[in-house]
Amino acid sequence: AMGATVDGQVMKWNAATTAWEPAADNDSGATLNNLATDNQTQDAGEDRTYDLNGQDLVFTGLGSIGIGNSANPPSNKLHVAGAIRSEGILNSNGDENEPSYRFNGDINTGMFRAGADILGFSTAGAEAVRINDSGDVGIGPDFDVNTIDARLHVDGDIRAEGAITASGTITTVPDYVFQKYFLGNSELKENYDFQTLSQVEAFVQKYHHLPGIQSSEEIKAQGFWDLGRASQLNLEKIEELFLHTIEQEKKIDQLKNENQSLSTELQSLRKDMDEIKALLQNKN
Repeated sequence: AMGATVDGQVMKWNAATTAWEPAADNDSGATLNNLATDNQTQDAGEDRTYDLNGQDLVFTGLGSIGIGNSANPPSNKLHVAGAIRSEGILNSNGDENEPSYRFNGDINTGMFRAGADILGFSTAGAEAVRINDSGDVGIGPDFDVNTIDARLHVDGDIRAEGAITASGTITTVPDYVFQKYFLGNSELKENYDFQTLSQVEAFVQKYHHLPGIQSSEEIKAQGFWDLGRASQLNLEKIEELFLHTIEQEKKIDQLKNENQSLSTELQSLRKDMDEIKALLQNKN
């Protein structure tokens, strides 16, 4: 630049005048000093260290960069001893053995790109969680884009320490059982038919499962057990059992009343027989 006498000089304001002077390490916006000064080397393949206001900026001969005293020497291609802020970041795809985003001292645990628009999370070098391009989550080993069959698909057991609730599409609660029984029809399920115990017995003897319940062969062909549907059908059968129990209770009460009536009649007959016997004895 015009007026400068040595490479690396910068224009500085000193009191009431300006002058070209060598740049200092802590000059804001200043260029780095000449490589031959201030503990810096300029030979190819050698490390270079710059003192930036007490903090080192390190360039190694192997092409690594360290920012901050704790990053001297750098442990990676870019080693920052402190927080990093970025307006955006690009990374390699990685895999389950070496995720793109992993941890110091634990290179096989983190996040990686499992496929187009698919995120994978691995622990100990094995994929543990996958999120596919529809936002579905698979938990367990060996998931791929075609095997996550629900919003949450768990390949293994599920344990909850609290309540499990569901909302959204609500299936019909089997109040139709009572409506059909007491009212003769139900708007909830018009085709529902309450069966007598003899009808249930005939069905079970023939098909070996309850009416309205899937057989083991059907479940096997389907490939899964629908807990929501099963819960609804279980409640349906419980309601039917209550109605059968109520009917049986009524029959038991009826039999009790009939038995009491017969007992009363029997006692009256015995009394009459005793009176007849007494009359015959008096005649003799």
